[in-house]
Amino acid sequence: MRETVAFFDLNGVVLGLYRRDLLAEDLGVPVPAPGFRGVTVAVNVDTPEDVARVIEAAVAAGGSVLAPARQMVWGGVAGYFADRDGHAWEVAYNPGLPLDEEGRVRLR
Repeated sequence: MRETVAFFDLNGVVLGLYRRDLLAEDLGVPVPAPGFRGVTVAVNVDTPEDVARVIEAAVAAGGSVLAPARQMVWGGVAGYFADRDGHAWEVAYNPGLPLDEEGRVRLR
């Protein structure tokens, strides 16, 4: 995965730049696709099981599933939902990017 994504530590927030075509593939949409902006907000969670729980909570609040929680080729678990305004969110458990005691990703 490191070959296809670049991470930048912005003082407690991590910006990840990922190829648009690969992001579309993760979401299961063609490029270009109506409503696909090539951007997601990502929320990292503590456990693989938390991915599905967060997506379920988003759906209960009016969101919709874009891609269900599933095992990813990079070793973690991820899924996507759209909020009520149509913005895409990724929920991910990444064993290579553990969370600190404040729940933040810390790059090594």
